[in-house]
Amino acid sequence: MKIPRLSFTLAVFLLVPCGSRAHAQVLACDADAFKNRDETQMSREYRAAFLKSIDRTRFEQLKSSSAGGGGFSIAGIGLSGNASYEEFHQKREQELLRVGYQQSVDEALHYVRNSFDGPGARAYNACIAGLVALNQRRGLSMWVQDATDDALTVKIHWRPTAGVTARINVATDVQLIGSSSSLRNFPSTWPPDTEHQLILSRTTTQELRFVVNIGGDSASVFLPRKPRLSPPVERPPATERRCDSQVLASRGAAASHPRLTDGTIGPNSPGQNSGRPGGTFWVDLPQPEWVHHVVLHPFMNGTIGSNTIVGYDSGGTSTTIATFQTSSSSAPIPIYVDINRSKNIKKVEINVTPSNGRDWVAFTEIEVFICR
Repeated sequence: MKIPRLSFTLAVFLLVPCGSRAHAQVLACDADAFKNRDETQMSREYRAAFLKSIDRTRFEQLKSSSAGGGGFSIAGIGLSGNASYEEFHQKREQELLRVGYQQSVDEALHYVRNSFDGPGARAYNACIAGLVALNQRRGLSMWVQDATDDALTVKIHWRPTAGVTARINVATDVQLIGSSSSLRNFPSTWPPDTEHQLILSRTTTQELRFVVNIGGDSASVFLPRKPRLSPPVERPPATERRCDSQVLASRGAAASHPRLTDGTIGPNSPGQNSGRPGGTFWVDLPQPEWVHHVVLHPFMNGTIGSNTIVGYDSGGTSTTIATFQTSSSSAPIPIYVDINRSKNIKKVEINVTPSNGRDWVAFTEIEVFICR
């Protein structure tokens, strides 16, 4: 029995003799019990439809059944034990976009309820064939032996309660929808305990329904329309950020002292000192920015020393973006930072260390230039 991994099959058996109730054996092979529970064996189509069909109630059921309340997976989407439906929905939409699944929720439910694939289909077909072989199934049995995207093999076995040959009017007793196969060769008579095998064409863009009535018994095979998945969405490569121009972003920004960002620069402007030998100055930008360089304006003569500039992102994580040496000059000091580390900086901190360990440092302005 060959059922390709990407095929999907469902046989529905209605053993209803004329004027009587269904045989109890119809429950011996419950289709739902053979649904594919192994997410690694799901076809792409079934997996996408299964994800689309999950509502909030079903999500909570799957979540509560996860072992130990730890992390769990739904059709390959990994989730933490305390994940919300909204988190699952967001990840699901990203995945469905990636595989190009466009069907509605109703279409997804229809497909999942009426199909299964892989090992589940093989086990289900084996169950039906086993019941027939063991003479445990009376009436009309019809099941899919194997299926591909363009064809399927159907087996039909009739074992009536009374051993009489049935006559079949194909025009009224047999119906085939969603297939271009001819029914001209369908048997016109059917002796008891006779089995036939038919090969039918199919198209995955249509539902296929095959209904047969023999001697008062009826059975049908139904294959849902196979979802059409687009090729995975090719996301364009991330454009490398450039820094072709720079603008001043620190004017008026919060700082360790308002004088440092007020725009008043020069020897006649009182300096803001570090408050101790060496010390720390900082500027807090209005929003995270890509810092390109910093210009320090000493108040009168500067202090010789080794210094660092540290950048903080919006979450408070720090990284050193520059180290520099200062002299006793009063000229502005431009420091070009490591732009590979300065792409998301909210706060710029200047840590100054005088070489003699005694001098207090003072600046009249600190200017932070960002990329644009």
